[in-house]
Amino acid sequence: MKTMIVTGLLALTLATQVIAADTDRATRHLERMADRLELDASQREAFMATMQAQQEKRRALMDGVQAQMQTLHDETTAQLSGVLTAEQLEQLQKHHAKGKKMGMDGKKGRHCDQ
Repeated sequence: MKTMIVTGLLALTLATQVIAADTDRATRHLERMADRLELDASQREAFMATMQAQQEKRRALMDGVQAQMQTLHDETTAQLSGVLTAEQLEQLQKHHAKGKKMGMDGKKGRHCDQ
């Protein structure tokens, strides 16, 4: 159960980091979409403005979620420090760090040693 909580926290943290770091790629995607839709100049301008405004709203939302997830992570760590030994807590933190690295490498769903 503890592993599932930590893994869930890790997944949401990684998702927010990927979304926040992806601004240039998102803009290129919008440009390609506008090309595919064969928008005229006024449509393109309105499309880009609308989509970029939505992107900013999503980013602000994700920032709020990321802050909430960090708070939840800190609370979970504090609770687990009363349950686990110092060695077990360190082991869990190493596992968490390994999961972050694996998630960033694109090996989703493979955070546990098998």
